[in-house]
Amino acid sequence: MEISALVESLNALLHSAHSKKDFHFQAHKHLLAAAKSKSFLNELIIKNLVQPNFFNQSHYPVPSFPVFRNAEYELVVNCWIPYPDKSIEISTKSLHHHGPMLLSTITIFGPGYQHWLFKPAKNVDGTKCILDLIDYNQHGLYHIAFVDAFHVHVPMYPKELSLTLALWTSSQKSSVLDHLKSQPFISKNKLILSQLISKLGMSKLLRVKQLKNLDYYPVTNGFTTINFRSDTEYCRGPVEHRIQTLFSIIQNTIGPDIFNMVDLQSIISNEFNSSPQLRSLSLKFANSLKQGITILPILTPGLHTNQQLSNFSSQQISASASLC
Repeated sequence: MEISALVESLNALLHSAHSKKDFHFQAHKHLLAAAKSKSFLNELIIKNLVQPNFFNQSHYPVPSFPVFRNAEYELVVNCWIPYPDKSIEISTKSLHHHGPMLLSTITIFGPGYQHWLFKPAKNVDGTKCILDLIDYNQHGLYHIAFVDAFHVHVPMYPKELSLTLALWTSSQKSSVLDHLKSQPFISKNKLILSQLISKLGMSKLLRVKQLKNLDYYPVTNGFTTINFRSDTEYCRGPVEHRIQTLFSIIQNTIGPDIFNMVDLQSIISNEFNSSPQLRSLSLKFANSLKQGITILPILTPGLHTNQQLSNFSSQQISASASLC
């Protein structure tokens, strides 16, 4: 099994790596091997399709396929949907950092996207800051990018559907809390729990990732810090849009061979047993998949497009960035 092989390789690295960064850099060759394996992606998609309610969720503009998580690291495949006009010059979200987290990402399907990477923000006055550019390039097929702790970055929209395999770790030593976070219930409800812990004033004590001052948007001669992640977080779209997008991802990656790998009709019937409309819609897309009728991924209009604090152009970023 390709997923098990990748996990075993990474687990072995945990004992030989000298640091969390060293773990990432040693892991890159294993991420590349997984990326080049067609069976890895097939196995992952099927693994998620058979999970309860995988289709029956509200729609996020970057659907994800969880791969593996423990107290030391997390693996997930993210699916990047093209912007409605196919522009590659629009940001998928605000410029942002991930606090003390380390990220390695490799494009495993599709053309990938343009990626901006900056040094940690330097405050100038109040919410105004400067970002020094490190790199701006195409995160294309099999390209690996590393985002260090507190470094600011943003992916732009891809021209075509693209999938990336992401490896996440903290830059800090793992704790008992990390073991708790790796539990399915905690992981599934992490945003709600993080907000609750923040309101109780226990974020620093429990080492919960901060939800403040993570995001930025371009202004004249610099960038403005956005105080709260909730101000830039996308609202969820309808289940119908998630269903359509998931079928588009299946069509583009596995195609009609999926019917030889899993009983998709039974999955749909069980998942939407109490929702005839959603069951009918899902079966319609399944039939399109069988017949080779194109299914397009979708961003929910008004919720996932034209967002002032999340969607801006490469020209705006370039004009605001410090290019030294």
